[in-house]
Amino acid sequence: MIRCFGKESLFKKATYLILGSLILLCIFFLGLQYYEMEKLHEKNMHITQQLIGTLAEQYPDKEQEIAKVIFSVKDSNSIEKGKQTLEKYGYGKGTGMQEDILFKDFFYDSLKTNLLLCISIIVLISSIFIYLVRYFISKLQSISLNLDNIIDGNFLVETDNVGEGILSRINFKFQHMARIMDLSLEKTKIEKEKLKSLVTDISHQLKTPLSSIKVYNTLLSEENLTKEENKDFLDRSAIDINKLQGLVDSLLKVSRMETGMIELKIEKNSLKETIINAVNGVYLKASEKNINIVIDDFQECWVFHDSKWTKEAIFNVLENAVKYTDLNGKIKIALVDLVTQVRIDVEDNGIGIREEEFNKIFKRFYRGNSEAVKNTEGSGIGLYLTRKILEEQGGCITVDSIEGRVTKFSLFLQKCYEG
Repeated sequence: MIRCFGKESLFKKATYLILGSLILLCIFFLGLQYYEMEKLHEKNMHITQQLIGTLAEQYPDKEQEIAKVIFSVKDSNSIEKGKQTLEKYGYGKGTGMQEDILFKDFFYDSLKTNLLLCISIIVLISSIFIYLVRYFISKLQSISLNLDNIIDGNFLVETDNVGEGILSRINFKFQHMARIMDLSLEKTKIEKEKLKSLVTDISHQLKTPLSSIKVYNTLLSEENLTKEENKDFLDRSAIDINKLQGLVDSLLKVSRMETGMIELKIEKNSLKETIINAVNGVYLKASEKNINIVIDDFQECWVFHDSKWTKEAIFNVLENAVKYTDLNGKIKIALVDLVTQVRIDVEDNGIGIREEEFNKIFKRFYRGNSEAVKNTEGSGIGLYLTRKILEEQGGCITVDSIEGRVTKFSLFLQKCYEG
């Protein structure tokens, strides 16, 4: 318990003040006692001097005997004789200190001195008590003020967390709590804005295919359509339904990723196998356009990554390469081993990307402004999802392109992942 008190700054202050005050009081008290004894000694000397002087004046021939009697050791007979003599003149046990003409001056002086000492003790103790109470109240008022600020939504509180003790720990914990609440509120605001933006984007993306399907259904309800027209509208409706299905699937992936519903399983897996699985996903579409996919002969590479979602990230890049590469084009895939990372390069000889769009293409729902992009089916989610998947694993994606000639995406993954 004593050790615990020693850590508390409030108890330290109180202990130092009390000990210091006690030392000062002891010094003050001893000084007063010495002063009183000095006065008593001086008074006794005056009485002795007066007595010897008076007797010597009355009996000058017996001055030496008088001095010897005064300073000699008193025997009990002499004391008793003196006592009886003084009682005849009303000076005995019944005489109070304040009535004693020989002692009353000293009595009143001593009374004043002791009264001053008591007042000093009361003032000192009161001052220490008031100081400690004011110190404690000021700390509580600071905490109360900060609580009011937090209630009002102001989390940038200032607290005095210097030193040891329970108040300093409370201040530190209080400031830490305010920071957490501020960060939590800021995170909630950001998530709210993200959700609002996501809902707006989803609404916009779903509106076009739904409107088309609605128009086709209205036209199909007319009875005067020929079989050819009926089939044409059904085919167009099927295209929009497939597009809508793909869009919904992409939106679900994005929303699950952004809301933290997807927990990546970061394990040491074969990156070569992940790349081949992604290539298999686009191989059929590439074959339809007679696009040659060339995979460099690279060694087996084991890297910490989520094989399922990393495959999705690579697939999205490859799918875009197939979409925007002309017939008989070429896609080249290479794996580069770096010091702390591995880099997957996906290069195609398609339509290319303008330099001012390098950062924009990784934003959600962004699609290029070229006619080739506008005339190609897509949702603008693939590259955004790829970026999110890689960033969740400590990686990133970059792009370099020459418009109309070549585009190269570089996907980076950490060799050592710390979750």
